[in-house]
Amino acid sequence: MLKTKFGDKLKSKNFIAQKNELLCKAIAHNIVVLIHEMHELGIEPDFCTQTFSPAPKVKEN
Repeated sequence: MLKTKFGDKLKSKNFIAQKNELLCKAIAHNIVVLIHEMHELGIEPDFCTQTFSPAPKVKEN
């Protein structure tokens, strides 16, 4: 599934860069799967859009 969606070749020449590219493709695949499941199951994400007041200051003695 990963190869068909994002390609089976890596563009990077360096081994470390290839490793990083592959990890980025895996993360992108996981994000795509999460978004697909959200739409399929009708899940509405809540990204904490509320603003919170700062923590109260502690009095020093």
